[in-house]
Amino acid sequence: RYSGKNYDELKSILNLFILRRMKKDVLQELPQKSEQIIYCDMEQAQRKLYTGINVAVKKAIMNLKAFAAPVVLKGLTLLRECCCHPLLLNDETNVDNVSESCKLDTLELLVDNLVGSGHKILIFSNYTSMLQLIQDALEKNEHYNRIIYYLDGKTKDRIDVVNRFESADEGIFLISIKAGGVGLNLVSAQDVIIYDPWWNPFVEQQAVDRAYRIGQDKPVTVYKLVVANTIEERIVEMQKNKENDFDELINGISTDKNIDLKDIIEVLK
Repeated sequence: RYSGKNYDELKSILNLFILRRMKKDVLQELPQKSEQIIYCDMEQAQRKLYTGINVAVKKAIMNLKAFAAPVVLKGLTLLRECCCHPLLLNDETNVDNVSESCKLDTLELLVDNLVGSGHKILIFSNYTSMLQLIQDALEKNEHYNRIIYYLDGKTKDRIDVVNRFESADEGIFLISIKAGGVGLNLVSAQDVIIYDPWWNPFVEQQAVDRAYRIGQDKPVTVYKLVVANTIEERIVEMQKNKENDFDELINGISTDKNIDLKDIIEVLK
C-alpha cells in the first residue's frame, strides 16, 4: 500500500500513537558523534573465493521454482562470512583454504592507530566466531593481550567484565552485537568499530549507544568496515534507504498530542 512512498496517510495514522523525543533534545550536554566508513579491498585469493560463492548463490536462487528462505539466507550468509574472513567458511566452501582477510588487516591497523592515541575501543560483530579470530589476531601483540575484554551470549559475569573495562586506563572490548548491543554502559570508550554491517541500521545504532549515552564526555567516532564491491556495500545502501524511510515518516510528526476524538474515530473507519 505504501510501496510508492506515499506516506501522507501513514503519517497521519502514526501521529496519533507516537511521541518522539530526540536524544539531542533531551541530552544537550552530549558531545559530538561522527561516523566514518572505511572501505577494504580484497586481495586476489579472497576476491576469487568471493566471486565463486557469488556465482554459485545466484545460480542456486535462479533455479528455485519458488522462494525458499533457507536457500537465500544461506547464500547471503556465505557472502557475508567471506567478507568478514574466509576462515569462517567450512572446507567445502573454502576449498583453497584462503586465510587472508582484507578487513581483519584493516582492523588491526585501525586498532594500532586508536590505541596508540590513547583511545579505548568497542568492536562489534554479528559473529562470535569472528570475534574469536579478532581476539586471536590482536593477542599476538603482548600489550593488547593485557587489555582485551570479551562479551558474547555465553558470558556469565557481564557486569564484572563491564566494570573492569570501565575502570581500566586502556581497553579493547570485543562484543557480540546481539548480546551486547543493548543494556551496557560503556562511556569510557570513545571509538566504536562495527566490523560487519547488519541489515537493520537501528541495531547498529543501539550498539553505538553503548558509548554514546549519558555520562559520555568525549567525542565519539563510529567506524564501519565495509568490503568494497561486495554484498556489504548493498547492505549499507539498504541501511540508508531504511533510515531515509524512517526519517520521512517520523520526522515532522507533531509533538502536540492533544488529539481530538474525531481523529481517533477516523482511524477506526
